[in-house]
Amino acid sequence: MLTRIKLLTYYFNFSRLKIERDFPQENSHTKALSALYWLVSYMLAALFFVLLLNVVDYDVIVDAWPYDFGREHGKNFIAPSAVFFLVVWYLIRRAFIASFLNEKAIVEIEQFYRSESIEQKEHDYLINIDTFLFYATTTSIVFQVWPAFVFCFALFSAQEVWIRKRFSPSKSQN
Repeated sequence: MLTRIKLLTYYFNFSRLKIERDFPQENSHTKALSALYWLVSYMLAALFFVLLLNVVDYDVIVDAWPYDFGREHGKNFIAPSAVFFLVVWYLIRRAFIASFLNEKAIVEIEQFYRSESIEQKEHDYLINIDTFLFYATTTSIVFQVWPAFVFCFALFSAQEVWIRKRFSPSKSQN
């Protein structure tokens, strides 16, 4: 299911190619996927946590689970936001590994993007821009700067459309 989002497959494929070029001794598939699921985890954890804080009264959360994990007491072994992030990260990681690290998905992704390489500067730059956009999106969520979030989302959407048009099978057959 995640492989239907071309923005994710684009990032996975071209960051994998960049890792193969720059660090040939590394396992490019797992490194590229690791970079991708960390970025998505940051963004989704921030989004879910902000939604949680807007739905549930903050005092209720603090009463149930104090955030000051420096004190020793029976209710709290780690801050709630850290536990929340670890759960989101683990679930995202499992979903990405299941979706991307199998032979069928890798072959489909490589076939979809086979016409172009990382040596084309636009792909090299776009991976760095996407990384920045993931962090900018996460930051806009954390600080609840919704116009910036909408702007980042619009850029991601535009890139999704661009990827689908640029790499569509009908283009490669002509």
